[in-house]
Amino acid sequence: MIHRIVGLLALSLAVCWSNALAQRWEIAANAGYMFGGNFKGVQYTVGDDAFIEDLKLKAAPAFGALVDFSFTENVQLEGLARLQPTELQVKSSGEKLESLWINYYHAGFLFKIPSHWNPFAAITGGATHFLPKGDVESELRGSLGVAFGAKTFFNEIWGVRLEGRFWGTYIKDSDSIYCSPPGSDNCYAYTSSIFMNQIDLTAGVVARF
Repeated sequence: MIHRIVGLLALSLAVCWSNALAQRWEIAANAGYMFGGNFKGVQYTVGDDAFIEDLKLKAAPAFGALVDFSFTENVQLEGLARLQPTELQVKSSGEKLESLWINYYHAGFLFKIPSHWNPFAAITGGATHFLPKGDVESELRGSLGVAFGAKTFFNEIWGVRLEGRFWGTYIKDSDSIYCSPPGSDNCYAYTSSIFMNQIDLTAGVVARF
């Protein structure tokens, strides 16, 4: 009898421990649209001609993936990547200068209110990768992100995630990005420090396990 009781207790503890560890991970894939990305007073060259213009990034679709690990019912560690294929344009005319990708790689914390909709706020930090197409150098810059949204589940595994996220990338005074190979004069230089801002609105599928 004692052996059976001990066995039942051990089984109960194992089930409780398994439930405590269960569904601490979430993986999501999402897509949406990203806006913003303005650059004031950029010095750049096209061939032998020099310009100083305000530039912008073309609003374009963005997509990515997120991984969350639950520390508690309210707090999760979050890692994510967001990718946007876009264009660098002259703000006044819309003239295309470069095709490029703006990619964000971040990690941080998500704070949620457990409920049917699980509203949340998240703050993250990491890097912005400027990746022009063609024979132009890529660059990494530090950035921050803030998100607000909600995620609701249809069953124990599958759900949807809706969010809006602000991205801010710091580019310091006289910094240069989108430069052609060494020895070339083609380069985009900033005359003052800027905080490049973008906002995206996304929706996606989330799975927990």
